[in-house]
Amino acid sequence: PATPFEVVIAPDGVRRVPAVVEAYEKAKHQLQAEIASRLAIARRKEVVLFVHGYHTSFGQSALAMGELCHFLGRDFVCGIFSWPAGGRRGTLFGYAFDRESSEYAVEDLLKLIRIVGRTPGVERIHLIGHSRGSDTLASAVAELSVEAYTLQSSPEREFRIGNVVLVAP
Repeated sequence: PATPFEVVIAPDGVRRVPAVVEAYEKAKHQLQAEIASRLAIARRKEVVLFVHGYHTSFGQSALAMGELCHFLGRDFVCGIFSWPAGGRRGTLFGYAFDRESSEYAVEDLLKLIRIVGRTPGVERIHLIGHSRGSDTLASAVAELSVEAYTLQSSPEREFRIGNVVLVAP
């Protein structure tokens, strides 16, 4: 569902619209089912997630991750987190647009890492951030570290986070 989630004001406080909660749960379960089906045929029960950088389209991001997955042996489940990286306003203004867009994307990346890390059968999730995506990823991992600390846990135990690789940060 679109973010921010639609809310209603009820006598007992502010609540998310039930249909939005249901749509989110449905999307979450569909993603976890897809990951589980791919884990079933993977040699390693791990997920590698790629977060692209500045001025990168969804197609370019998918191609880059496909190549990484291929050259790393295709032993695990590969995925990408794509955020709206336009960069169409030239080097100066395009980067500023992408920087703001990537900062806004942190919340969605947090949700994704939680969902993937808590998918039954996932032993570990490895994270790769490239360029502007490195900052987005580092921000998400920092927030997940605080969240795990408050749960008296660790990012590895709570979210199955393994390696975090920042390429050309």
